[in-house]
Amino acid sequence: MAIVDPAKYGQLDKTAKFPKLAKLDKETLKGINGYMVDIVQRELEQRGISRESLRSGGFRVTTPFDKKLMQTAKKAVESNLATSMTSTSARTWPPWTRATAG
Repeated sequence: MAIVDPAKYGQLDKTAKFPKLAKLDKETLKGINGYMVDIVQRELEQRGISRESLRSGGFRVTTPFDKKLMQTAKKAVESNLATSMTSTSARTWPPWTRATAG
């Protein structure tokens, strides 16, 4: 363990300020942003970096995510879901409640 020279560093151990952890804003982590943050956290966990360590360890994470591509993908999924819901609403749901000829 290193010894701190008081003549050189003064009261460093008493005056040192550590950065505050960013507060998790629930609005920030909703929808596509939350999904992408979760993907990054899971990838880093596989590499041995815990979520707590990620929050408090001073890491700076840079990702190749493209905001325009993410928005386009989101619109495509929403459009597909809307189309899917419209086509299934015309049928009786759940399918096992449909009357069969017999």
